[in-house]
Amino acid sequence: MDDTSARARLVTDLTPARWLEQGIGELEMPEVFDAYARVVHPALDESEQPVRWAGVAEWAGRELHARSYFEEISKPVRGGGTGPRPWDEPPENGSFPMELLPHLCEVLAAHTTTSERCWFCLWDGFGWLNDEDAGSSVVSIASEEGDPVQVPAPDPDPLRVTFEGDLRSAPLIQVPTRDYYVLTGPLEAARTLGAATRSHFFFPQSPNLFWPDDRAWCVATDIDLDWTYVGGSAELIRTLVADSRWEAFPIEPS
Repeated sequence: MDDTSARARLVTDLTPARWLEQGIGELEMPEVFDAYARVVHPALDESEQPVRWAGVAEWAGRELHARSYFEEISKPVRGGGTGPRPWDEPPENGSFPMELLPHLCEVLAAHTTTSERCWFCLWDGFGWLNDEDAGSSVVSIASEEGDPVQVPAPDPDPLRVTFEGDLRSAPLIQVPTRDYYVLTGPLEAARTLGAATRSHFFFPQSPNLFWPDDRAWCVATDIDLDWTYVGGSAELIRTLVADSRWEAFPIEPS
């Protein structure tokens, strides 16, 4: 988290994000691209290793398709679900898997001419963005009248956002059901967003939306979903679907 060159910074001019206001469709972005993919987030086993949806569906005797929900494909049919279930934790909602994000960014970089200038949206409802007292303890001190008064104590290892700018003065882009802070930076900044302590504990959060300046593609991860949508060229989507590092399905807006 010490590489400031890869950090994103908040912006006050929302012009680059105004295109979102033309309408967020079923795929959580303006549906202006040639093709789309749905990348499902893996579940985790007891060792916190990723478990693919295909393995869960096979265990449960279910069919996996582009619009499957984890809750559906993980429920065994009659005669299915023999042996221990292959996952311990369900897929994470609202954040693309951080171990896969660098690889996704590598693929995305090959499909834009402006990877050094990208735009990122973060939902304004994340508690670590807005709770100024997060991580504070409380101590008692004596008031002038001699009675003890409880006040927040300085946190020796406070949680701080990992991007530049003042949240208090940053405007929000407003789209149906969500308000977002807008940031800019190089594509690699997508994997540096979140909060960290001085002792280098990092709590990552992938952007909820991000795209390059040339709008060659867009990536959307809604806070309530355990999958991510990618819109872009047909070539990009073919590349994503063929990549074995994740489970991706071609999908069309309904």
